[in-house]
Amino acid sequence: MAYFRSALQVVLLLALLSCSPKPAMPPKKAPADPWSVTLTDPRAPGTALVWNASFGGRLNRLGFAAKDEQGVVQQFWQFNYEKDGEERIRSTDCGFPTGLVLNGVEVEVSEIDGYRQTVDFRHLRLRTEYSVPKHGLSVKIDHPFSLYHAGFKGATFQMEARKGTKVAFVGTGNGDGRGNDVFEINAGESRQGYFHSRATALSFVGPEPPTPEEFWSTDIEIDGPVEDQQFIRSTLYYLRTGLSGKVTQTKVSPMMMSSSIYHGHVFWDADLWVFPALALLDPRAAKVIPEYRLAMLPQARKNALENASNPEIPWGDTQYLDKAAQFPWESSVTGKETVLVESRKQHHITGTVAFSVQLAADLGLVSQAEADEVGVAAANFWMARSKVRKDGTREVLHTMSPDEHFIGDNDLYTNILAEWCIRRYLKQDVTFYRPKDGVGFLTYDGDKLKGYKQAAALLAVWPLEDPACVTQAATMFDRFKDKVIENGPAMTDCIHAIVAARLGRGEEAYHYWQDSWKPFTKDPLLLFSEKRRQDRTYFTTGAAGALNTVLYGFCGIEIDPKPVPGALKTLTLKSGQIVSFKPALPNEWGRVTVKGLTFDGKTYDLTVKKASVDLVPRDSGRR
Repeated sequence: MAYFRSALQVVLLLALLSCSPKPAMPPKKAPADPWSVTLTDPRAPGTALVWNASFGGRLNRLGFAAKDEQGVVQQFWQFNYEKDGEERIRSTDCGFPTGLVLNGVEVEVSEIDGYRQTVDFRHLRLRTEYSVPKHGLSVKIDHPFSLYHAGFKGATFQMEARKGTKVAFVGTGNGDGRGNDVFEINAGESRQGYFHSRATALSFVGPEPPTPEEFWSTDIEIDGPVEDQQFIRSTLYYLRTGLSGKVTQTKVSPMMMSSSIYHGHVFWDADLWVFPALALLDPRAAKVIPEYRLAMLPQARKNALENASNPEIPWGDTQYLDKAAQFPWESSVTGKETVLVESRKQHHITGTVAFSVQLAADLGLVSQAEADEVGVAAANFWMARSKVRKDGTREVLHTMSPDEHFIGDNDLYTNILAEWCIRRYLKQDVTFYRPKDGVGFLTYDGDKLKGYKQAAALLAVWPLEDPACVTQAATMFDRFKDKVIENGPAMTDCIHAIVAARLGRGEEAYHYWQDSWKPFTKDPLLLFSEKRRQDRTYFTTGAAGALNTVLYGFCGIEIDPKPVPGALKTLTLKSGQIVSFKPALPNEWGRVTVKGLTFDGKTYDLTVKKASVDLVPRDSGRR
């Protein structure tokens, strides 16, 4: 009997469970698209971005011009700078609308439905779509990146609504393309037009924007996780559209035309990070960086002479300043130093500029004569800026390290650049002191091996590729990689990833590479933020750094006077430099295909696998 009761209880329990409602299955997500990213929540914080070399516009979730917390429209023009003082870039209200009004009432985010805001990398546009059920209105707005190109009318829109719906745009000088600021939509009517703006008055001089097919003739295809592919395409899209067009003295600032953060000034970000990322993929865009430095060289010469009596600088032999140039840490429209704080002691910028311009000459983007002019002036600066020690070596005293947490003596990166400049351009056999202990090189004198703001010593391994530091790369990497602060900039992990890849540690490199961009691209449209915990976009420096890891780390591209030992393929440039390919792919990637690499004006398609490299000229017929 007891057995019967137990069996009956089991049967009843099973019956009860079968009648209970099953837990709801989570909705299936559409597969990620390697060519686009989409936001479906109009309440999501942040903004979208459309820009080029001349003009940038931040867009709100409804597809109109965004305002900051102070109500200032976030649009920036290449030439709208203060004429004096810090020469800051200023916001420019080009008359683009900031909102939509239906029947006299401005539309709120809470009223809309069916929302999608998509960055379409393949077709080079931002599309915003939604409906306003209350008025039976559907809206579609397209913002191509060429929005502010000369002759282009602006963003196009398409609207349908109930009969008699009156539509207006918040802002001035806007309408439906027919000179009307307010218009009425009849039942079933599809109204199309474009937003009036003063865009043509602010447009830049240059070639017509590339078609999507032309733009994506250069691409990087990843045989791996789709999120990696999305990020790479977003980086190519934002960096290359942001430099599309040709403007006199284009200034590649950390945020370019997306923000007034850093005032539109030019730092080493352009030379050390952005230039290598684009030099092989889009040399036309990359070339504006050395061209800007060459244009600013006359002012850099004045800077050196004006600083001759600066008591904060421990000069050596100042007679060299007559032929020297000193590039500022924060350069703007005039090439003068604009920073007012201690960062102006980051004198390594002068060596960094010379190094970058020489790379441009090695790749045929500027002449060797132009690189020599910058290099000789930089070398004379370092002769004046350094002093001779008792042991006969030279040293640089009281300077800010790239670490930025240290002002003191003999920063490793700075001293190596100074030695390189003097040896190469003045042909003097000088040796600069290098801080070190019993284990190996240190970052600077008094280095406590902790608390660095960002990677500094490892810059000697890449991009400088200093032979002595390359020999010690493994020791330096293991010594410094865990000593940076938790909330440092993205470029630190880029450097860690490149060095790890060159050491053959593909998995470790992949870990650092993902750390270099994932915490910074939480924005649904993959806008790259300078800060992990704060929206400061678009940070071109960090995005370019992650791209450098793919090219110079995983694909193993190295440009040196000699072939790299173990390289699977080499290419000799007209400059005499050797391009070596020594890949170090992570296990997560089967291969990387880089379409449209440019060397000496010739275009190649590169396919890299773990144990093979295929470099095919475009005119060979193989694609």
